[in-house]
Amino acid sequence: MIPGSAGSGSAEVRDAAARVVRALLVSMVIFTPLAYGTVETRSITVLHATSIVIALVWLLPGISRGRLAYYRTPFDLPLLLLLLIVGLSAWFSVYSHASRIQLFRWINYGLIFFVVMNTFDRRRKLTGLVWAIVLFGSAYAVAALLLADQQLPGLWNFSRGAHGLSLTFVNPNHFAGYLAMVVWLGAGLALAYRGARRALLLFLSAYLAVAVVFSLSRGGALGLIVSLGFFLLLQALCREERRQLWVAGALVLLVVLLTAWLGVSPFLERLQELRSSWPTGDLRKEIWLGTLSMISDSPWLGTGPGTYAHAYGRYQTELTAGHFVDHAHNDYLEVTAEIGLPGFLVASICIAGLFGTAIRKLLGQKDRHLRVIGFGALTSCFGLLVHSAVEFNFYIPANALLFTICAALALLAGSVSRRGVTLGRGDLRLGKAARWAVGGGLLALAGLSAAAVVSSYAASVYEREALKLREGRDHASAAAALENAIRFDPGNADLLLRLGEVSSARAGLEAESPEARESLLGLSLHYYEKAVQACPVAGRYHFRKGRVLERLGRVDDAVQAFEQAIYYAPVNALARYRLGRIYLRRGEREQGYEHLERSLELREDRLDLVLDEIWELTENPTELKRVVPLRPGTRKVLAHYLLAKGETQAALEELATTFSLEPTLINALAHVDAARGHSRALQAAKTYRERFGQEIAWRKRTALIYSDLDRFDEAIGIYKSLLADDSDQVDPYLALSQIYRKAGRPREAVETLRSALKRRPQAAVLHASLAAIYRTLEAPEEELQAWKRASFLEPASAEYRYQVGLAYERRGMFQEAVAAWEDCLDLDPRHQAAESAIARVIEKLKN
Repeated sequence: MIPGSAGSGSAEVRDAAARVVRALLVSMVIFTPLAYGTVETRSITVLHATSIVIALVWLLPGISRGRLAYYRTPFDLPLLLLLLIVGLSAWFSVYSHASRIQLFRWINYGLIFFVVMNTFDRRRKLTGLVWAIVLFGSAYAVAALLLADQQLPGLWNFSRGAHGLSLTFVNPNHFAGYLAMVVWLGAGLALAYRGARRALLLFLSAYLAVAVVFSLSRGGALGLIVSLGFFLLLQALCREERRQLWVAGALVLLVVLLTAWLGVSPFLERLQELRSSWPTGDLRKEIWLGTLSMISDSPWLGTGPGTYAHAYGRYQTELTAGHFVDHAHNDYLEVTAEIGLPGFLVASICIAGLFGTAIRKLLGQKDRHLRVIGFGALTSCFGLLVHSAVEFNFYIPANALLFTICAALALLAGSVSRRGVTLGRGDLRLGKAARWAVGGGLLALAGLSAAAVVSSYAASVYEREALKLREGRDHASAAAALENAIRFDPGNADLLLRLGEVSSARAGLEAESPEARESLLGLSLHYYEKAVQACPVAGRYHFRKGRVLERLGRVDDAVQAFEQAIYYAPVNALARYRLGRIYLRRGEREQGYEHLERSLELREDRLDLVLDEIWELTENPTELKRVVPLRPGTRKVLAHYLLAKGETQAALEELATTFSLEPTLINALAHVDAARGHSRALQAAKTYRERFGQEIAWRKRTALIYSDLDRFDEAIGIYKSLLADDSDQVDPYLALSQIYRKAGRPREAVETLRSALKRRPQAAVLHASLAAIYRTLEAPEEELQAWKRASFLEPASAEYRYQVGLAYERRGMFQEAVAAWEDCLDLDPRHQAAESAIARVIEKLKN
């Protein structure tokens, strides 16, 4: 602490407060990654509350004695200006609830930076903090590597061969971002020592780097490699450190040896997979282009901190239509979109000021121990900045907090000397009245901000209770729990949406009269309207409002709501489907066709429903063709639909169109001939085998043609040979089981899938395929268990929950079936088949 003029009693109080602050800071470094990166409401509440306590413990002793001494940095004013801009952006936010929460995070990081700068102002304290971070990070990395492929209560499950290490982080990329910062803190600390301690620290840093490698994060690996160059550059710029460049080489060698010892094949396989995965790059590029459009529409104050996920829907394109884009995967673009170009400019000035000041002070630092620690801390910041060009690390509180601490450490390491700290000193003197006013004001602000975050936590508790009650089909109690949640967090649009959904569900399941149904639907509409008022830029709230209006018979109002939903979410296929259907029923065919065609371009899964709508009105094949996209898959469905309606000639024309759209002509012709039973298909299959030999893709195509020709033994032989070459892949088992089913050999299909499950018991698609076969075998109990297992393994799959409901229905368990379909609608509110199934079962129960 900066020495003051007070007596020994005051000094003891200040020292005790500083010890408490340091202990709390270390505890937060440990807590934030363990709490899933601190992305949940409860852990965010802990972070915010602890930040407030840390700030108060540091500030109040100084205020009580009338003198607050602190260190100034060259970019204090830019930091204050940045917080002011963020606050102003939050004031004009498109969704104030989300902005308030994000604003608290910005304030938390500012407080932590300020407190670290003023409590770790001695070499011993600074070194102790770095040791604590490195030791915890090393233990965390060891746990991640040792516990790979194991399931632990309370931890995320992960696999070295699938998604990479993540341990308690939700995303392996953020796990990599956190540990990559610790790597360079350890490397800098290693340079500060010699002998056994250097060897230990180099080994720990290497182990941390290996954990980053096995996270399989491309951005993490990129950040690690680029930051290595930055670390070497810092050493090269300092004449005294040039002789220690070999230490970085030793670190790299250790990383290579440890990676080879642990097994490098999963990492190489992942890189190979990603190298050919061009759609991933295209998707990210499309998101970035949409974000640039966001910035151009709101360049000055942005849409508000924390609002990206809600505002981006307006800029989604067909390429990103199947994804919920909650982050830009580029922190620089996302921050600019949320707080505007001026905010980004000031943030850039702060970062540039940090690096410029820290490098200048570190190169002039006479204490080698502090200098190399500063090199490590600054390299940690640099690495995360590189990684954040392709990720959203700064939106993960654990990573943002560690970055803040590293930034303060880098600046302090160059400023601490035996004579004190070479930073400007601020000295705020307060009279008695001012002390009471400032102290009381700080406590009031702390209390208000703590109450705001705690209220969000209380709301989340009630929300979780409501979800459990809904699972238990107690909708009335769930609605009461959600009402309590909204009392604590009235501006939360998602809570309002959930309450509207519960009211809507009650209207369908519990209403005993038309009046009761209309009353519950009116209540649902009330909450949807409040959700729209809270966050008018999210299309899903407008869509939900439109659905209820449609159910209430207020068609004109529903049209307006759906149009608003499409404006704010142009790729909302279901809103276009609903709107197109309304226009058709009102006789406005051109508008109806336009929306239905666009709906099918975005999502093809409702093609049968659209075809039924149009056929019911026109019974004209030409009218059907107007809305079906010119794609092989959709035209093939249309051909089968026309065939079922007895329109043979039109169906044949569509089949010809389908085959003309096939990407490879020889493949298309082979399947045409196979469908006709021609011998030319067999010749094409032989040609594949002779021309392409053992290439897996062509062996599969050959097997498909044999299957089309009903020459099942040849097709089965090919897939068995594929499994003999590689029995760990899921696709050959699935294809082989399908061929067995087509050949009328379902028992062998079951055995094939069971063999696959012995190798890949966690593959949900295998359980789903097994369930489909059990359905044909009329084994309802086995079918139900298989669908439930598939749904358990992929809890986010709405389709699996829908199939669970069908399995319950076939067993006569109607209440359980409705519960499963409601879960399906919770996952995908646009699942039309689940809605129809619920209505069907409710009608059956009423009769």
